[in-house]
Amino acid sequence: MNNKTGLLLAASLAFSTPLYADDKSDFKAAYKNYNEAVTAKAHDDAITYAQQAYDLGKVLYGEGSENTANLAINLGNAHLNKWH
Repeated sequence: MNNKTGLLLAASLAFSTPLYADDKSDFKAAYKNYNEAVTAKAHDDAITYAQQAYDLGKVLYGEGSENTANLAINLGNAHLNKWH
């Protein structure tokens, strides 16, 4: 490994841990806001927060996880509920 590769790897590792922590807290906030919007029948807000939760959930759980699939279902339901 040359010096440039080592520095790049070190920099990416240094910045990835705090981002994960931020992603987790952002995910929790988006999911909470989504649930509150659903309860309030605030359909546009529910779509916005469901999309945020889904995007962050893909990062946290991975694209192939059951959690991410459930978040995709929530997003789809939020869109359906807007029109019903």
